[in-house]
Amino acid sequence: MKHIINIIALCTLILFTACDYEVEKEAIPAKSAINVKTLVLEQEQIKEEKTFFGMLSFSKSTSFKAQQSGIITQLNVNPGQFVNKGDVLVVYPPINHQLRINEVKIEQEKLVEDYQRQNELFKVGAVSKVSVQNQKAQLDLSNNRIQQLQRVNTIVAPFNGVITQTNVNLGDEVELGKTLFSLSETNRVKVDFYVTSQDIQSFEVGAKVTALIHDKKVSGRISKKAMQFDEKRKAFLVTATFEGKKITFTGNTVELIVETKSNQSVINVPSKAVKSLGKQHYVYVVEKDTAKLKKVRIGKQTEKFIQILKGLKAEDILIVEGSDKLDDNSPISIVK
Repeated sequence: MKHIINIIALCTLILFTACDYEVEKEAIPAKSAINVKTLVLEQEQIKEEKTFFGMLSFSKSTSFKAQQSGIITQLNVNPGQFVNKGDVLVVYPPINHQLRINEVKIEQEKLVEDYQRQNELFKVGAVSKVSVQNQKAQLDLSNNRIQQLQRVNTIVAPFNGVITQTNVNLGDEVELGKTLFSLSETNRVKVDFYVTSQDIQSFEVGAKVTALIHDKKVSGRISKKAMQFDEKRKAFLVTATFEGKKITFTGNTVELIVETKSNQSVINVPSKAVKSLGKQHYVYVVEKDTAKLKKVRIGKQTEKFIQILKGLKAEDILIVEGSDKLDDNSPISIVK
């Protein structure tokens, strides 16, 4: 009998223990989903920087030549002088040109007298209004001739710029075709340089360029690249343009750092998405509403981005915000 009582007591104890275990098991709450922000990864072409050397020159430069022989009567140019569009720079009328102007002025004085006389006769009815108008037309033509003669061989600045060279002095007699001076636009300069057949394929018009010009770093863009091989230089011509930089002299060799593309591609991720433990690096990616911890191998780093050389692929969904609260296999909720 005592043995039977002990068996009943043991069964009762086991039953109560099992009930307590079920209560405790039901009391464990499920893990809440953690809010995260994500990024769908893409392959990006690797940008490389290469150094070249080229000749600095003005993008827009014009040399002015005498269109006929004459004498320099007005000279408003000096090397390094800034001029504005429309400024009168040089006047070099032909020899004996002033005599011709004086002759026309004498003719004009006579026309003025005739016009005044016609007006007086018209007032008393001696001539018609048409006669007065004809005389006025002749006077206007004479005025236009004098203005044209006074503008003969007058050079005005076609654009804002700097005088880079002068070849004449006031009072000089110049012959047809003689170079008088040169004017260059200073707000835009260019650098021409040559690259190999292998390099030309990696150059893109619009790519960034940095140049060291007169001990200052300036930024520009590739504006042109030749499609034809230069047999003499055994290379392709490339032009980089720099705008908004007032350069007053050129002709020197400058160093260029050019951003080029390569055939390799890489995945760049935000620096904050990469976790480091010693020399090991990890990221979290999304797999079926959970965060999966992945080991990655990194490459170049900047303040904002890190290259991923191994461990991720294009179209992986990377967790970029909220990863500090995650563990491997943590449930997540993606927010925008």
